[in-house]
Amino acid sequence: GFTVAEVNAIDSKTSGNITATIRDTAIGTLAGLNAGSNKYTITVATSEVSAADLKKVDAATALSVNASNVTVITGEAVDVLAVYNGGFLGLGNEFVDLSGETSVSNANLVYIKTNGVITATISETDIETLKTLTAGDNAYTIIVNDSAVDAADLRRVGESTTQLVDATNVGQIEGKASDIHSIYRGGFAGLGNEA
Repeated sequence: GFTVAEVNAIDSKTSGNITATIRDTAIGTLAGLNAGSNKYTITVATSEVSAADLKKVDAATALSVNASNVTVITGEAVDVLAVYNGGFLGLGNEFVDLSGETSVSNANLVYIKTNGVITATISETDIETLKTLTAGDNAYTIIVNDSAVDAADLRRVGESTTQLVDATNVGQIEGKASDIHSIYRGGFAGLGNEA
């Protein structure tokens, strides 16, 4: 196999495609590969990686990259989704730590791609959007800003995260007694003064 430095040196001297097995396996080194349509056989051995670095590795080869050693992916949702939709083998069970704020739609899209737990701060605060989060054991930080909510909708939001949902701004809850009862059993912060 060849090192990243070796194939980059060859790549800078030819306009043709290079076929090679890359000996380096650390993501920090692999991310330094020149982008192009070379046919590099690559294995990522690093377990915790950024989506931005994985995208750089993907951009360096026309072949699928072996990422089966990856257990944690970090980064913004758009980059994480690009990785899952890119040329990688062995992904689908990673923990994903999304940086910044993540939309409900992007959180749901990432949820489809991995069986691992997703950690994210959800950008929307309205109950109509939040209730569309897919239920699961993800660690979403959620704030509900609506002053009046339907109990079933609020329960749905609670079912999407293992974290306490901030419902401090909720002043009125309406709905079936069973839904209201389940809300007050737990999963929410800031409740107790609602009409």
